[in-house]
Amino acid sequence: MKKTLLTFASAALLSLPLIAQNGRTCGTAPMPQDCDWITKKILEDAANKLSPDDAQAVYNIPVIVHVIHNGENVGTGTNVSQAQINSQFDVLNEDFNKLNADFTTVCPSVFQPVAADCDINWCKALRDPQGNTLTEPGIDRINRNTMGWTAPPYSTSYINGTIKPNTIWDVNNYCNIWIMNLGGGLLGYATFPAGSTLTCLSTPFGNTTNDGVVCLYNAFGRVGNVAAPFNKGRTATHELGHWLGLRHIWGDANCGSDCVTDTPAQQTYNFGCPTFPSVTCNNGPNGDMFVNYMDYVDDACMVMFTTGQRTRVQTCMANGTYRVPLNNSTVCSLSTSVNDIDNKNKFNLYPNPTSGIVTIEPLDNSTNVNLLITNAVGEIVFSQQYTTMQKTNVDLTSFGAGVYFVEISNAIGKSTQKLVLSK
Repeated sequence: MKKTLLTFASAALLSLPLIAQNGRTCGTAPMPQDCDWITKKILEDAANKLSPDDAQAVYNIPVIVHVIHNGENVGTGTNVSQAQINSQFDVLNEDFNKLNADFTTVCPSVFQPVAADCDINWCKALRDPQGNTLTEPGIDRINRNTMGWTAPPYSTSYINGTIKPNTIWDVNNYCNIWIMNLGGGLLGYATFPAGSTLTCLSTPFGNTTNDGVVCLYNAFGRVGNVAAPFNKGRTATHELGHWLGLRHIWGDANCGSDCVTDTPAQQTYNFGCPTFPSVTCNNGPNGDMFVNYMDYVDDACMVMFTTGQRTRVQTCMANGTYRVPLNNSTVCSLSTSVNDIDNKNKFNLYPNPTSGIVTIEPLDNSTNVNLLITNAVGEIVFSQQYTTMQKTNVDLTSFGAGVYFVEISNAIGKSTQKLVLSK
């Protein structure tokens, strides 16, 4: 199947097309020449201070998926089902937290030590920009006939000039994803982050009328109307990697650089599922890291981000013009309060990770407390109110492995911690 990925970087198109001859590709702009040896040295020094599992900030990114359909019934054609969209959220939360089950079976052992948890979680928006509760969390269905738009498949110029500006939700509160029937063999494309302070990114960057990711409707999610070999949700993982400041690992040049030192230099992109080792650019004995999400291999063969890539992602979220405000967005909660007690842990949570039983011990403000536990997509799995909260055990053994969030709140404010449930 010939498919193409597109990343935002062509001034003429206001986006970067991903084009494939024999598989997945992404037509990003050439690497800026200022990504030289001194930049690489700075990044290398920063990466060397981290191990793949070192704790960093945990970012919870609210997402709205705009389904651009042709008037079909839900679950038919381009009007994909809620289950299909929900499965994409599952994939993203697994991939960006190194919880994907295929990691150990697909990733060569030599690359596993640098594989990283990016500490990025994707939650479904529960409210629209007007504060109304969404019938389907994280989903905005748009009939192109009602909007008066031309029939698909859509070109990037039509998407950027017509669809995006007329449907985008506030980029300070939402990560916008559009899924639709794309033309030109495209799988998807993304905007790069404005103001991220990262090197090696090309202009123009995302703005208030275009920031976000576009994906082909049947390359989104891992159940429902999806088409192999792009049927495991990795197109969105790849594109959101760009949205968070990552380049292709070959640097979009012959033996180029992506400004991440723990991704080996490689001659160009890889298609399909290469055999390990695939040696190019004198990168033996281990060869290309073709299992990286930022290569072009089939969905079943991309399974990891690296520690250096995590550093770029975290830098993007800490500095990006339209990434920093997402930290304070409340649209994944039906509550409108943003009055956090502070950004430090105000309660003990252990063991973490846990196999089922977790202990929650308030450190202060334990009067009239609400305890809330949500999964990675914002669904409530446990809630309880306490007049006076003491050390409490909660049994999560009946829930699936993954990332959860434990929140304690009262009239003063709230504090939240990430919890990993492993089985």
